[in-house]
Amino acid sequence: MREWPHERETEQLQQEIEKLTERKRVNTSCIQLKGSIWNVVAEYVRVFGKPSAPPRGVLGLYDDLDVAFNSEQGVGSILRSWHCLSWWFKDLEVELEAVTKISPETLVASTRTSFTITEDTLSRVFPNLVNNSALASKLLDQQISIQGWTLFQWDDTGDLMTRVNSESDLLSPMLRLLGSLENISVAFDQALVTLDFQVRPTYKA
Repeated sequence: MREWPHERETEQLQQEIEKLTERKRVNTSCIQLKGSIWNVVAEYVRVFGKPSAPPRGVLGLYDDLDVAFNSEQGVGSILRSWHCLSWWFKDLEVELEAVTKISPETLVASTRTSFTITEDTLSRVFPNLVNNSALASKLLDQQISIQGWTLFQWDDTGDLMTRVNSESDLLSPMLRLLGSLENISVAFDQALVTLDFQVRPTYKA
């Protein structure tokens, strides 16, 4: 059976993740930004692939490192984003599905994110639904699975990660559950997450 390039790359990345997981000396609340693009992506998936948030005490330790995350700057923005999402959404977990090497400096990881919407989720993330029981009931206790991707950009000169762009398709399951774009507009008007499953930039943890 033919082995596609992205399948070999995914297997290589999974092997890197397993190696990192076995190293007891690795602190799961930190992100290693140097080494190789494969090591860094593997550690990113290891740290952020499970439903546990980094301790709040370490969230501001890495802001001086010059890595861009979506529209923000600093590793602290990555940590703060994951802290918020894992706090708001029950059993949040990210599964790596495939990885594609676009260029020597760029990898794109395809992911599937799953979580459950609870009463706490509704009250914290969707304030517009507090007094809208009809829409809230459509989301309560729903188990959501969304497709996403994360782009990693590498600087060969400095041997470090310079950019991480991440987004997921939250629109599709929301349209299925809420039934119309109008209802989605109501639910997300003041929501703390966007339809690409990112913490709203105006929110400060």
